Amino acid sequence: MPKIVRLQFQDANGQAVSGVAVNLSGNGSLDTNADGLAQFLVDDAASLVLKVSGNTVWSGASADLQARELFRHNGTEFVRS
Repeated sequence: MPKIVRLQFQDANGQAVSGVAVNLSGNGSLDTNADGLAQFLVDDAASLVLKVSGNTVWSGASADLQARELFRHNGTEFVRS
């Protein structure tokens, strides 16, 4: 069954980052909005790769993703928090 996953991107200070290029395999690409959010509808049984600005930041089963996930920039890259 498909589910909505909201991915939020923040800088090292916890501020939203807009305009981040987010690609979720099989689900297309989006840029984050003013609140640092990108929203995808994913198949619950999918194996996914999440790329941000061309760099892989997460991979795994869609079942492992919560309805809302936070990725924070650590000064070098975005990491799942």
